[in-house]
Parts: sequence; C-alpha cells; structure tokens
Amino acid sequence: MMLTVTKDVSGESGLCNLEVDKIIYLEAISEKKIVVVHTLEDKFYTMGTLKYWELALNHSGYNFGLVHRDLSVNLQNVQVMDKRRKNIYFEQQVRKNSKMCPIASHRFNELLSLVSVLNPQIAII
Repeated sequence: MMLTVTKDVSGESGLCNLEVDKIIYLEAISEKKIVVVHTLEDKFYTMGTLKYWELALNHSGYNFGLVHRDLSVNLQNVQVMDKRRKNIYFEQQVRKNSKMCPIASHRFNELLSLVSVLNPQIAII
C-alpha cells in the first residue's frame, strides 16, 4: 500500500508515493495539521491529524501505536526498545546516528507487550 506525501512542508516539490511498510513513525505538527512521516532514510509530509492517520492505517491492516502525545510508531518496524532511556529504535544495531523515537514512560510496558507479539526477536536494552 502506498501513501501520497510531499518532500517539503509547503508541497512545492509535488506529490510522491511512499510505501507504508517503510514508515517507522508519524509525528504530528498539531498547530499546522500536518503529519511528518519518518522513514529510516528521510522524512515526508502529509495533511491531517495524527489521530486520523493512525486510525486509517490501523484499519488498513497496519499496526501503529501512540508512544507519545504527538508520535505514533509503526510497531512492525520496531527492532530495539531501551527500557532505561524509554526510546524505540528501528535498526538492530543501535548507532550514534540511529533514528529513534521517545516513549512516554506510562506507555512503555503496554507497547512492549504489543511489539513482542509482532516481533518476538525484539531486543530490550
């Protein structure tokens, strides 16, 4: 499945299609009703709210979960969860420049349960 996005906030770059499987997390810019769509390599933009996109993607067979007020993670792409720092990583080898996403402390255990079902090999550090 593809999601239509732009490469810049204003849309001047035109539209492009992005495979939903490549999305690692969504980030809301609430005051502008824009969602930043993060992949391992890049970021893209789409209009709407985080709640709308999370609901639409989940009803399309994906597994996105709210990890913070303005962040929703593609749970199928989580590779490492850092218990001490409360971060999620999307690569098995965590490096200094690895993309990560913070988790609200009160959501950590719930998300760990969900992610463990989707990816039994998840690393907990």
